Amino acid sequence: MNVFHEPLAMPDDAWQRCLAVDLEGAWHCSRAVLPDMLEQGGGAIINIASTHSFSIIPGCFPYPVAKHGLIGLTRALGIEYAPRGVRVNAIAPGYIATPAVEAHWQTFDDPAAAKARIEALLPPGRLGQPEEVAMTVVFLASDEAPFINASCLTIDGGRSVVYHD
Repeated sequence: MNVFHEPLAMPDDAWQRCLAVDLEGAWHCSRAVLPDMLEQGGGAIINIASTHSFSIIPGCFPYPVAKHGLIGLTRALGIEYAPRGVRVNAIAPGYIATPAVEAHWQTFDDPAAAKARIEALLPPGRLGQPEEVAMTVVFLASDEAPFINASCLTIDGGRSVVYHD
């Protein structure tokens, strides 16, 4: 099933599914854990956003809409619950070597060339690793990040700050 659509041709159920998974899912998870966090006097929620939260890539609709909303949810909850000891942040991974990304390369006539084109856009010359994303989540959830709240850390090797023609 194609998850990306031309906006006017997108079926209503595709819009609803994307928002349900990528935005409402985070809200439901937050709503489930917040009572216990408030009772214990604090906690940390880390939402998984995307570099699509800040930049639009044509042909990816409606995914960036949901991810932009997730940043708003992160900021709103972070501000709302900071006085009660709960920090809410997000991370925004870019190209990470996940099974889904690896499967994406297989949709091209020359998967190795497609992957190489993307890697050439990344300042480190490689995709990020899932472990690098996990380490960022662990840091944000730890006592080592007590004053980071209502923020989003981008994990894309610097790609989002490089100007490309």
